[in-house]
Amino acid sequence: MNFKKLLLPLLFVSTLNADNGIYLELGLGATNVDNFEINSNKQNFKTGFAGVGEIGYKHKEHRFSLTTYYSQNELESIDSSTPIAASGTLVNSTYLLSYYYEFTNETPYVTSLGLGFGVTGLSDLVETKPAHLAFSPSMAVGYQVTESFVPTLTYRYLGSLKTDTTSYLNQHILTLGIKYIF
Repeated sequence: MNFKKLLLPLLFVSTLNADNGIYLELGLGATNVDNFEINSNKQNFKTGFAGVGEIGYKHKEHRFSLTTYYSQNELESIDSSTPIAASGTLVNSTYLLSYYYEFTNETPYVTSLGLGFGVTGLSDLVETKPAHLAFSPSMAVGYQVTESFVPTLTYRYLGSLKTDTTSYLNQHILTLGIKYIF
């Protein structure tokens, strides 16, 4: 499933400018992990569960937040030169400082682009890996029901740096959420 092609046209929808202030956003959805290797063995995972939480401050079209992701993906198969029978779950906990830009005009649609930097911790079939540096570009569209309440659909890409034992993390997260501006 290619989430980027699905959401790209929605970037051109604009927003009604909500009040400034502290906001809380919570989302639940699906996650997909691409081409992940541990100790030179490619691991293929099923589509999994993702949860996202943010607390931040909105000033005009700028938002700054502390963002956290949690996801679980069940192992589907391992590509290896020797047959390996394994089962288990890849668990990911991520913590980011994020910035978002919201596009504004007079419609109730809320559109934003964002970028976050932080750390991600992975727990796989064998062990918990040390925290990796992570980055996460995102795009979202929502509908401003009231000045404070905005249901959202958000695509996030989560990537991490390569380590000695793991490849780059390529994770796609699609969530339905609720943003509340206090």
